[in-house]
Amino acid sequence: MDIQDRGPAPYLRAEDGVLLTAPEAERLVDQLQPFDVDDVGSMAWLQQHDVLEKLNIQAHHNALAHADEFVMAALVSYDKLALLVHELLVIEVWKDQVYPLIAAELAQGGGSINVYLVLHHEATLANLLEVALFHREACEAAGEDALLELADFCHRKMVYLHAEGRQDASFKERSAAELLALSPAQELQDKAAAIRFGVALCCLTLLRYLTDYLPHLPLCVMARLLTTHDCLMTLVPLLLSPPWQRRRVHHGSKLVEGYVDGRWQAIPPADRAKLQQPDAQAWLAVTNLLVEPGCRAKYRFDDFRRDVVLKLKPRLTPALHDQLPVLRDLHRVLEELTLMQTPATDDMRASRLILEQVPEMRERLLRRTDWAILGRAQLGTVFRDTPETRADTQSRMADMLAMFEFEEMLEAPKCASCGSDAAQRCSSCKSDWYCGRDCQLNCWPTHKELCGVLVKGAK
Repeated sequence: MDIQDRGPAPYLRAEDGVLLTAPEAERLVDQLQPFDVDDVGSMAWLQQHDVLEKLNIQAHHNALAHADEFVMAALVSYDKLALLVHELLVIEVWKDQVYPLIAAELAQGGGSINVYLVLHHEATLANLLEVALFHREACEAAGEDALLELADFCHRKMVYLHAEGRQDASFKERSAAELLALSPAQELQDKAAAIRFGVALCCLTLLRYLTDYLPHLPLCVMARLLTTHDCLMTLVPLLLSPPWQRRRVHHGSKLVEGYVDGRWQAIPPADRAKLQQPDAQAWLAVTNLLVEPGCRAKYRFDDFRRDVVLKLKPRLTPALHDQLPVLRDLHRVLEELTLMQTPATDDMRASRLILEQVPEMRERLLRRTDWAILGRAQLGTVFRDTPETRADTQSRMADMLAMFEFEEMLEAPKCASCGSDAAQRCSSCKSDWYCGRDCQLNCWPTHKELCGVLVKGAK
């Protein structure tokens, strides 16, 4: 588990090699198919997971390199965005209904790599949608059923940030002895919590994209966000007390960390007044919902809602305006809101929405009740540790290693432990980066299994 210095960092440019060409991406997108909850973890399902992972990495490369975004174009052309939302709901239902019933057995089994891939599938899908739905044409192409389901999904993740996000985001200080003594169940629980939190932050961006294009989307999406879920009342408290920031002690020094680009990173004292990525997404979503004329006409303020929204006013400082000039429009709306007379309760009831389009994808998936039977069946089939599944896992790890090597060139490497800039990496698997030996030793108990599989798969 030695670490080695990296050479000059060959970060990717638009003209550099690609993981997928445009024709290959189109072929893979065309072959995407919907699965049911029963299929989660099966051979065909894992193969499609690998495809989605490749598409996701290539889509991020295209966006970062300002190159032709052919992955997004293929998803629109082949009408696969609704399918991605469906798969997102399938894995969410599996994680909510089946995973808690079999988590203990999965932690003790030998197929933990496949279990991790299944848990990570939700993050892969959310990440791919995050890249695609940045574009208005992709949002419009998803269709109203998928958009309603996505709005519901994002709202559930915002509720999670309120209820459990801060606990999952808290740094758990453990000594080397405690790390080595971690049970497999605790390791799996920590991984699942980290994935949950990352998906929720990804959904914050997706929610902002939905609010960006509300004037161009079906009216039912606006009604869902404003009336059904009252997303303003969900977003404002997150801005007032953001779960994507935390404080901890590292080597005797007090650190402020922010969750940026999928990892926790230390925020230098000089940068603590700067907007972090999640803060900007939340501010933009709130601005869209309060400033856009259609939203203003539809949203009904009462005294409670007005008081909650006005708590943002002291946060709108000149320094914040300089970083995000669009917040000046929000400030103006808040000034108007201060003087506004809220309508009487009877008037609000008279203007409530009567007819509402209801999404059905998730409801169909939840109609079954045999979750315990399904869990036991999957333990004996897709999650069973056999020589065949181990051979397939090692083969899959070889492909994943190639993806890791491609992905690490998308940006400067960060330490897998503390999030600082990294100059060294594991000399065995060459996948994880570290700022020094202390951080590598801190990560070794959770990295050692993946490291061994990657090394075997590369041979």
